[in-house]
Amino acid sequence: MFGGPWKFRLRPSRLPEPGAAAPAQLEHVQLEILAALGDCEGAAADRIRSRIRSVRSGADLLLLRGDIYQAVAREHCEAEARRRLKFLLPGLNGRMPESGTTRS
Repeated sequence: MFGGPWKFRLRPSRLPEPGAAAPAQLEHVQLEILAALGDCEGAAADRIRSRIRSVRSGADLLLLRGDIYQAVAREHCEAEARRRLKFLLPGLNGRMPESGTTRS
């Protein structure tokens, strides 16, 4: 009953994702994002920095867009948050699905 093919799909794959970033590229993008959050303070920004350091793929970084946006917008303004995300997203190109980009 519970031994169907869904169990195979739930197990994490040890193979790299198609188009996944090489570890050095991922680290470079992580450092860029951490720099963009460099002047943001508070517990929320600290949690985001911790999550950024622990991601395993560029897709995981893309999932943090909203959190990064909110941290920068809280510290500065929404326009600055949009500017920083627009600057960061090209670093994730080639490692993300095309549909994962922000709206302009």
